[in-house]
Amino acid sequence: MGAHQPLGPAAIARTAAQIADSEGLEAVSMRRVAGDLGVSAMALYRHVAGRRELLLLMADAVRSPSMLPEGKHRWQDMLAHMADTLWQTFSAHPWLLGIVLSPRRLLNLAAPADVERLLSSLSAAGLTEDEGFDCLLGVSAAVIGTVSIAAAADPVPAIPV
Repeated sequence: MGAHQPLGPAAIARTAAQIADSEGLEAVSMRRVAGDLGVSAMALYRHVAGRRELLLLMADAVRSPSMLPEGKHRWQDMLAHMADTLWQTFSAHPWLLGIVLSPRRLLNLAAPADVERLLSSLSAAGLTEDEGFDCLLGVSAAVIGTVSIAAAADPVPAIPV
């Protein structure tokens, strides 16, 4: 680890994500990340409570800041952009699927502001809040399901971006 990159949650998450990108999620451990950063495993625990928190930080490090296009768009275009962004994120980081599909369902990849904006657009189109949320979940589930099938068919899928 160089002098330009102080040890902290962001540096730890980036390093862990790089390990997962090259070797898979199972290769990520506090000891391995510490070794790649040139510090002791105990040094990481001052910044990250454990592997569960590390997984969340990794997901935050690689997810898109926004799942939606900037500006005003039709709800159909917003959903299509969200699906494309999810696809690109999972394609670039296949290990992320293991975090999203974990038994405890650790995270939601969409920022709360994106969810609210999309739900508002769907409401303006005539959907109830429940119907809008179901629509949002349906699109996310379709992408996650498709990525899961692609990953099962080819453990290292060459998914075009």
